[in-house]
This record gives sequence, C-alpha cells and structure tokens, in this order.
Amino acid sequence: MLPCNGLSLFSNTDGNNNIAVGFASLSSNTTGNDNIGFGSTAGFNQTGSNSIFIGANTRANAVGESYQIVIGTSAVGNGSNTVTLGGPAITATYLKGNVQGSGSAEFASSVNATSHLTTGGLATQSVKGDGSLSKGYKVYTATLSQTNTNAPVPVVLENTFDSAITFLYKGKGLYEVTSAGNEFINDKTYVTIGASPFPYSLATWLMSPNRIVIESRKFINEGPNYHENVNNCIRIDTAFEIRVYN
Repeated sequence: MLPCNGLSLFSNTDGNNNIAVGFASLSSNTTGNDNIGFGSTAGFNQTGSNSIFIGANTRANAVGESYQIVIGTSAVGNGSNTVTLGGPAITATYLKGNVQGSGSAEFASSVNATSHLTTGGLATQSVKGDGSLSKGYKVYTATLSQTNTNAPVPVVLENTFDSAITFLYKGKGLYEVTSAGNEFINDKTYVTIGASPFPYSLATWLMSPNRIVIESRKFINEGPNYHENVNNCIRIDTAFEIRVYN
C-alpha cells in the first residue's frame, strides 16, 4: 500500500498492493487490492480490485467493481472489465496505427474513417471512409445501349473502381472497355454481359490490365447450318458487370 498525499487510501483497512498519488485518491477503498489512483480524488469511490484511475476526479461507474481502467479528468468508468478513455470535455479520440479487436464494436454516434474499417468473418468486408460498403471486390455495374457505329452508352448503377471506366467502338461488332488505372487483374476479374435473344450472341475477353473486349455476333441460317458474323447487336439496356476480387 502506497498513499502519497493527504486522505489518499483514507479508508483502507485490509486492501493490499494499492498505489494512490493525489489528494483523496482511492479514499473509499477498504479491502480492494491491486488498484492504482493517480490524480486528485482519482478513483475516490473505488472499493473493488484490479483497477486503474488516471486523472483528477476519475471514478468507477459504481462501488464494488473490478478490472476497470478509467483515464481522463472527470472520466466515469463503464463497469467491471471495461476501459474508458476521456472525460466529458473530450470531443474526439485519435488512435494511430492499426486498431484491432477480438470482440464486437458498438458506437452511440457515428464512425468516421479516412480510409476504411474492415470486418472479419467468412467474407471480409470494409466500411470505407465515405460510408459505403466494400464487398471484397471492386464492381462496375451498368446497362449498355449501342446504335450504329457509336460507342456503347452506359447507365451506371454502381462503380467502386478508383479510375474511370470508358467504352469505345472499335469496328463492327467490336467494343472496348478501358480503365485508366490498370485495375483489371488476371484471374481475379469477372466480366458478364446480359444474354441477347437468338440469333444474337455476346462475349467478353480480358485483354490486358486496362482493356476488356466485347464482341457481338449474329447467327445466320444457311440451309441446315448456322454460322456467325460479327454484328452490332448490343441492345438497349443490356446488363453489364465487371468484378475484380481482392
């Protein structure tokens, strides 16, 4: 037991291994063990054990609680087995580096992130700084319409890529999808385009980290057999999606 100022550990009777620095710190402790109070009246209502109070007028949430850490002037703990940072005058808490946890996280207000917050589980997801949810892949979803020799015109439904996605007309039945950021990764890029009704067909190929080719064809009936010719046949509002998995 180490009292260092007037009235610190004032009520202690059988408590052991307590350290009190500051006027009336741990002043209510009687039998609690292994507590630390640092600051004027720090932990003044503490009667449990294994707790730390740093800052003037810090106190336990209630008497008899244990394993409680409370830091900050006038901070009030949140019960046994909890850590409380900051008193009522604190408006923001800044933590450097990666913040990791093995339990759940609860917030009474909002959470702001300049990068992202990552959740674990079977499918890792992230809440990004703008509040949107990352699904474990980047995605571009749109409906496409194309006429004559014009480039396909997208109506974008969702886009989480970092760079712009553009469409080009390269010739009859051939179109290019380009990314300025080289974001199309081999073996992790999935491209799908809506099925066209017979006799038309659509196919896609990943040509490079910044280029996807769409080819449209038309089946032509010549007697008992069919053959394919390239043909401008992207119809109005054709579904199109690119996914690049993390």
